[in-house]
Amino acid sequence: MKLVDVVRQPRFVQMVKIAGIYALLSALWIVYSDRFLASMNLPVDLLHQLQTRKGLLFITLSSLLIAWLVYRALRVQEHLIERLLASRKQLQQAGVFYEATNEGLLILDRHRRVSSMNPAGEQILGVHEKEYLGRRIPVLINNDQSPAYYREIFRQLLKQQSWQGRLVQKRHGDGYCHLWVTIKLIHEGDMSRYLVVLSDISQLEESHTRLQRLVNYDPLTDLPNRSLVSMQLENAMIRASRWQTKIGVLLLDLDSFKTLNDSLGHQAGDELLLTAARRLQTHWGDTSLLARLGGDEFLLVYEGLQNDKELYTRAAEVLEVIKNPFTLASGQQIWLTASIGTSIYPSDAATAEELVRNADAALYRAKDMGRNTYASYTSELTQKAQTYLNTEHRLRRALDQEELRVYYQPLLDLKTGRCKGVEALVRWQDPELGMIPPLDFIPHAEQSGLIGLLGEWVLKRSLQDFMQWKSQGIELESVAVNISPRQFTESGLVERIAGILQDYAFPPASLELEITETALISRGDQADEYLQELKNLGVKLAIDDFGTGYSSLAYLKRLPIDKLKIDRSFVQDLPGDTTGGEIVAAVIAMGKAMHLEVLAEGIENQEQQEFLAAQECMSGQGYWFSRPLPAKELLAWIQARGA
Repeated sequence: MKLVDVVRQPRFVQMVKIAGIYALLSALWIVYSDRFLASMNLPVDLLHQLQTRKGLLFITLSSLLIAWLVYRALRVQEHLIERLLASRKQLQQAGVFYEATNEGLLILDRHRRVSSMNPAGEQILGVHEKEYLGRRIPVLINNDQSPAYYREIFRQLLKQQSWQGRLVQKRHGDGYCHLWVTIKLIHEGDMSRYLVVLSDISQLEESHTRLQRLVNYDPLTDLPNRSLVSMQLENAMIRASRWQTKIGVLLLDLDSFKTLNDSLGHQAGDELLLTAARRLQTHWGDTSLLARLGGDEFLLVYEGLQNDKELYTRAAEVLEVIKNPFTLASGQQIWLTASIGTSIYPSDAATAEELVRNADAALYRAKDMGRNTYASYTSELTQKAQTYLNTEHRLRRALDQEELRVYYQPLLDLKTGRCKGVEALVRWQDPELGMIPPLDFIPHAEQSGLIGLLGEWVLKRSLQDFMQWKSQGIELESVAVNISPRQFTESGLVERIAGILQDYAFPPASLELEITETALISRGDQADEYLQELKNLGVKLAIDDFGTGYSSLAYLKRLPIDKLKIDRSFVQDLPGDTTGGEIVAAVIAMGKAMHLEVLAEGIENQEQQEFLAAQECMSGQGYWFSRPLPAKELLAWIQARGA
């Protein structure tokens, strides 16, 4: 260090000041003490004695001062040593964490050059630290994004000091990995650094991809299944509406397949289904959408039809192709025929569900006609409209005259059997028709706009009953109330729920709102913000019928949800259904990874309960425990179980 730098240091300046003060005080002591003694006119011997004692006193005071200064310096040094040892220990601990953590850690300088990379970072990126130290390298190049995307990341870092997101990284060598990346901008005096944390979520992404494949594709034929084709059909209907064209649907069923399956065995039956699927795909895979709905039912969707005759011509062609013999691996030849039901958008249906349902009705008509033929859907539209209007009128009357009822189905802990809560389910006690199930009037409520009033009525009654049970000593964790897709798109829903909670003095944490994946998709990019507004009320949020929609893992990850409810369609054939079991296990594992409670719907026997409990599914509901009950009967049910 240069002398000029030493002189400029604050400690050096302070030392010079102390030395100067000591020198001044010493000079004053010597001068004025001598003058004082001289002014007293003392004898020479006494004067010499006093001067000697004065010198000894000065030496004593100086020694005490020096001792105090040395003691103080030693204490400061000891304190500094303790701080250095503590800092060293912290640095050692940080170093151990830096080296041992499974998260990749990179430190970049202000020019975004690599200063340090831990072993986990080397393993995740497939690079070596020494190869890239001091180099500004593209270690965070998402193969799905442009360079402008990364410039925007660092612009955001300068504004908000941090960034989080998902990147797909090309490993050094081969392959790709999915990363969840967190970047922090750290200021150290005049210096700035970037701390980059890399979490490898490749296995989670692969599990999600496999799960999506299982959910959306038939495992035998690898064709789209009912849920995926419904989504694709809805999109096709949007295009047809825009271009003023028609969509034709052929629902095909192999005649007498059950008899062949029982006689030849399931392996031969599966081979026959796979061969039929490949034959249909070969002839019409490029010109139509082909799906397997289940069993021996296949769906073909044709877009861009100009008239109905085109669809009937293709139905006849499909029948001829199916008539050709099928040769199994054993060499055995099988002759089959098929029955086909047709329906056309927009003349026969307004929704994808209706279009398939009407084709199914036409299929049964073809079977009644002797099979090996096709039949088209016909409907008296006036009668259908009248039925719809009549239902809407009676539903309005039901709301006004208290004809609706709320039934409750218990939600149980699958390990202990304890009743944790209940789900509120609406029923309609019509004075003329008796008890009407929800599927017969909820769609009408959705279409007519009555679902908002209906949903609020159910919510108020549910909170009222819950508080009544609580006053009677029944302590449940929560009551679950469904929010329909139409409600979820209505403005003011959050404010209305907040008002109802306040009116009933209801604890928000005891209310669980169930929302389907379809409802989430209907809100688009606003869904997460809207859910957060609901979450801010203090309520719990659950995704109902999970697995039947098509939300992505990255989409779910950012939603403030508490629970996933596995749809009953995946539970109903457990434990014998291998594919269903794999889907359920994957959903449960995904829920655990995301720290979400997982509940299985539609449990109907002990085997299903035991299978789900073995998979560590936390909660369940279904007829195996109890069917939905009126409030009074539920109270008696809980008291009888001692839950």
